Amino acid sequence: FNKLETTLSMSSTDHPQSDGVIEWYIKLFENMLRAYVTMKTTQWECYLPNLEFAYNISKYTSIGSCTFMLMYGFQP
Repeated sequence: FNKLETTLSMSSTDHPQSDGVIEWYIKLFENMLRAYVTMKTTQWECYLPNLEFAYNISKYTSIGSCTFMLMYGFQP
């Protein structure tokens, strides 16, 4: 890391605060999951594929497309 002039920002599952981006994604997915699971809190893992699909089809303004389209080679 010294030769590349970079710093290593260690994090763990208990304390993932390394650069702020991780916290933002955790909060985003937590809010999305909370919206899906309002009544049936014991079966939240059933909603994870829907949550993943909903996130992957969200359009990003920076790239002009969604990650689903880019991942599978569709043109925006």
